Order: sequence, then C-alpha cells, then structure tokens
Amino acid sequence: MPVARVPELTWHLRGGFGCRVRKQRLAPYDKMLKAFNYGGALDAALVTCNPEVVASVLHELALRDSMGIALAGRDEEALLPLLRFVSRHLTNQAYASLLTDTAALLLELYTVCAPPPSSRGCGDAPVTRKRPFVLQPTRMGVGKDVWALTPTSRDVESRF
Repeated sequence: MPVARVPELTWHLRGGFGCRVRKQRLAPYDKMLKAFNYGGALDAALVTCNPEVVASVLHELALRDSMGIALAGRDEEALLPLLRFVSRHLTNQAYASLLTDTAALLLELYTVCAPPPSSRGCGDAPVTRKRPFVLQPTRMGVGKDVWALTPTSRDVESRF
C-alpha cells in the first residue's frame, strides 16, 4: 500500500520559499493490519466510533480471509463493542452485506450448538464444546432485539 505524501511549503532563510514533502502517518488500525495484528486492528477501529472506518477494516479482514482470526478468542468485554456496532448498523444498506457475514461468523463462533447424532447408540452422553459464554438474542423493551451474553453452565449445555 503506497503511502501518500503531502507537499508542504516552508520558508528557508537563504532561499525563500521551498517545498518539503512530509510523509503522512498511518492510523493505528492500519499499522496493526500491516503487522498482521487483526484483532487489535478491529479493536482500534471500533474505538474510533466511525462506521466507515470499522466497515473498511472488516472489509479488509474479509479480503484477507482473516475475519475468523480477528473475531475468535474474544472475551465478553472485547465482544460487546463489536456486537453493538453490528446491531446498530445492520440495517444500513451500505454495510448490510458485510455485517450479515460478520454476524453469521459471530453466531458460528460463540453459540452452543447441538452435537451431531451419535452412531454408537442412544445411551452415549452428548459431547459439547466448551465456550466461555453463550450468545443469545433476547427481547429488551418493545420491538428491540439485543444480543446478550449468558455465562455457560451445565444447564445450558445439557439442553443441547
């Protein structure tokens, strides 16, 4: 990715006006993308609160096939800003396709799924994957769907 250079007029004592080219600095999320720190780049983009920046970082992660790397392994505090962004901007037509793919990947990563049927018989205990929490849609208020993070327990895992 070429770095844009911005010309700047300067005053020199002996020569009058001159032109000096100054290197434009990269944003923190661009530096992290350049260093292959995908999770940090997404977090830095979410801090900006600019939907265009977050969508562009998500698009770049999708182009690099590293969306799963950036979303995996997050705890509740790191996942909530992303869930808020997805739920707020999912209806925006400019980001709908990208955010539906992101939401599908989040649901795939952070929901407890029923195990495949066992070929050994009915008496075998189901094996579930251990997840730190469960991502479930809940109804909050009138007509508002909000994603809630519920801690996993044996009751939740035994239902599946």
